[in-house]
Amino acid sequence: MSKFSVSVIIPTFRRIPMLRRALRGVLEQSSTPDEVLVIVSDPDEYDEIFRLDEVAKNNTVRVISCSKRLKGGEARNVGIKNASGEIIFFLDDDDHWLPNKIERHLAAHTANRRIGVVYSGAIVRHDSGKRKDTFAFGRPVPENVVTAMSDGSFALHTASAVSARKTCLDAVDGFDPELSSFQDWDLWLRMAMNEVKFYSIHEPLTIYTLHGGYSVSKDSNTRLHGLKQLYDKYKCKLNIDKFYKKHSSLIAYGELSDIVQRKDVLYFAKAYLNCVRSGRIDPLGALSMKIFAKLLFSAFRPQYVHPHD
Repeated sequence: MSKFSVSVIIPTFRRIPMLRRALRGVLEQSSTPDEVLVIVSDPDEYDEIFRLDEVAKNNTVRVISCSKRLKGGEARNVGIKNASGEIIFFLDDDDHWLPNKIERHLAAHTANRRIGVVYSGAIVRHDSGKRKDTFAFGRPVPENVVTAMSDGSFALHTASAVSARKTCLDAVDGFDPELSSFQDWDLWLRMAMNEVKFYSIHEPLTIYTLHGGYSVSKDSNTRLHGLKQLYDKYKCKLNIDKFYKKHSSLIAYGELSDIVQRKDVLYFAKAYLNCVRSGRIDPLGALSMKIFAKLLFSAFRPQYVHPHD
């Protein structure tokens, strides 16, 4: 049986050192891709990226410069449009892969050519190096992907852990560029609604990077706006109330987990009460109790130096 052709799409914006690491991980795969498309959102970076050894010395790497900064989904759409591969792999510039990622995904696509989406687990790594890696294993595919996604019980960890048939992506017009966040979730849902078959690889094959040091409040506002956009998009088609409530609470947890690191009890209490008043957290709910326990654990956990540092 013939092997599928493979395109890897890497959007990038002002993270050249991380991009180099991502590219090395792709080029050192046990099964190498037919092409790697680097989508550059900052035109001023094009020349520097084009001169990188990982680019200049590899005929498979093609750099596409955009005239303006694009959101992640928009940049990936540019990649999908220009890709020639039958199977599309997505990789964020700050993430990277274990050496057998493409090989394992291609084996799944080849074993059953009706499969449109393959996803695997991820190793979650904090860029601060002060927290241990955690493992997010690929969850089994639920009997009804649409129902499981809309009630918040199933999600894919990151686009960097996903590969998909180009025909399936084209059939749903790729990522929705109007969404400010949750673009990945929206695409997987639309593919599931289009009866695309999913396949899960349990083990982690992607190193997913979590960052600190940026404006959490700004990021939270973007995610909340995207969440509201999703709700408005699907409220007449699906019951996504549980998904909306769950992720609203998780976004609040993200805000509070940043605040708790300041060790300012009064500031934390004020922020927590604001989340309760706005309805984003139910103080007596199971999720709220879980969040509060995690925050307390985070506040008193000893600092950790990552062995890779």
